[in-house]
Amino acid sequence: MLLVKNKNVVDGLWCMNCELLYEAIDCHGCYNLRYAQNCEHCSDSAFLLNCKGVKNSLFCVNLRNQEYCLWNRPSTKEEIEKIKKDMAGSYAKHQELLARFEILKKI
Repeated sequence: MLLVKNKNVVDGLWCMNCELLYEAIDCHGCYNLRYAQNCEHCSDSAFLLNCKGVKNSLFCVNLRNQEYCLWNRPSTKEEIEKIKKDMAGSYAKHQELLARFEILKKI
């Protein structure tokens, strides 16, 4: 488990120069991510896989330099905030969306 120059990283593996990460694997230069893997310079997002330069997005795979994306499609700030609020208020909703993201990762 390599963690180098990180601040407030919980359940991280192979993360470097990151801050405020939860459940992250192989992330570099990221800030405020949850459930992220193989990401670089991403921030304020959750459920990302193989993304670079992605900000304020949810449930995205293989995106580059995008902001406000939901399920790999352009979205609005309001829609992203609504999904975040729904997930925070319901464990069942969180688990449902996590299962949908696992399917997207396999495609």
